[in-house]
Amino acid sequence: EMVHAGNDLLSFKRIEEDGEVVFCAFNLSNSAQPIDLPPGEWRQDLAAPFAVRVQGNSVLLPPYQAFFAQAA
Repeated sequence: EMVHAGNDLLSFKRIEEDGEVVFCAFNLSNSAQPIDLPPGEWRQDLAAPFAVRVQGNSVLLPPYQAFFAQAA
């Protein structure tokens, strides 16, 4: 399910058949970009090798980085 598609940011929710939901966000630019999480509770995937900063319901994605989170 597409959440945002723009020149610099792409985000979507991946919904599995078993009901698991994963939010994926990608910064496709050479500058940091903020992105809001979709409504709901999310747990950041700490195993993902990306250096992001989460502040409340927002994520600051450094250049060419991504963010993954599972619905809580």
